[in-house]
Amino acid sequence: MDRKRKDNSSGGFTLVEVLVAVVILAIVVVPLLNSFYTAARANAKAKRLMDATTAAQNVFEELKGEKLEDFINDHTAKKTEVLKPDGNPQLDANGKKIYSYTLPDIPSSTYPLTVDQRTFLARVTLDPVDYTTKETAAQKQSDYNTQLFAQLSKLSASTNAFYIEDAVPDRDMLAAKNLTTSVISTDIDAVKDAMTKTVTVDIDYTASSNWCRVYITTVYTDAGGGTYTLDNHVEIYNNNAALSNKLSNVFLCFLPMYSPGSSKITPKEKIVINNPENYPVGIYIVKQASRDATADPVAKSGYSMALEVNEGNRTWDKAVTRITTNLAYVENDALASELTSVTLNGPTGLPSTTKEALDIASDLSRPEASVRIYKVKVEIFGGDDTGYAEALTTMEGTKIE
Repeated sequence: MDRKRKDNSSGGFTLVEVLVAVVILAIVVVPLLNSFYTAARANAKAKRLMDATTAAQNVFEELKGEKLEDFINDHTAKKTEVLKPDGNPQLDANGKKIYSYTLPDIPSSTYPLTVDQRTFLARVTLDPVDYTTKETAAQKQSDYNTQLFAQLSKLSASTNAFYIEDAVPDRDMLAAKNLTTSVISTDIDAVKDAMTKTVTVDIDYTASSNWCRVYITTVYTDAGGGTYTLDNHVEIYNNNAALSNKLSNVFLCFLPMYSPGSSKITPKEKIVINNPENYPVGIYIVKQASRDATADPVAKSGYSMALEVNEGNRTWDKAVTRITTNLAYVENDALASELTSVTLNGPTGLPSTTKEALDIASDLSRPEASVRIYKVKVEIFGGDDTGYAEALTTMEGTKIE
């Protein structure tokens, strides 16, 4: 009997023992599993946040490596006029309106970024307000956006057109020799003193392809009306090989045609700028000084040049063809000027002065104050958050042009 009882005692667990074991296991395992789940969720969230931060950094890198204008155009930014507290437009140091930008333009537009196979959306805000609302002189001294800086872009052939007249051979004498066949007199010096010169700059722009070319034509005319063309529609710029480039400036460095017959009232030289498509461009008209040392003082004192700018029909808003020159220019005072006749054809509603219409500047470095620094806020959203409801992460910095 005792042996039988001993055998039965090692036959297994009782139901009570199993229930107790299950309860103990549940008490121990369930919290453990929950901690695993919580840790996994935390790791996934941290990984997503890290990827979102990487996406924000990628946006900053893109913005840093690209011109602001190109960045805005690439992502279709919304342009918002910055207003003062009284509701009037906030103006920069040059009296131009200031704008902030938000991209993409509308919530349904996406700015997708992929990081580690995750897709994010970005919203970027560029706001110059913090850097352009300084009022006192002391504040403006530390305001980057009110400082004067030279506006000359890098002197690259990809974005600038150059034409420099050579002193050798003597272009004016060459023209005079060719014009002697069209006049009775064979006195080359007399022909040279009587002839006039016109340099024409043609800006040929096709908006559909963003293709821009610039041509130069130089024509001499004698007293009898005979002409000699020295440069016949010579191409000095063509961006067809790299359409991403954009013409910024045309540099026309000419040799003044000093002549005893020169007069402030009736210029013997003329520059004509044809810009029929209203392409925004700076024209630098630079008088080379190589002839000044040997020039006749009387001829030099009487020297003058006429300037004619022809644009397409438009209502004037701001200068499209901007003129910068080292020729002396005093509006409505020919005797104090070397640039004594300036006309602008095409626009209507012009301002009272031609100087304002063409934004004529005399400093070849053209220092200006403009909005160059923006406060940047980059917000990153989930790939399906097209309404931009909740940002995963936000980064702030600055963009300096």
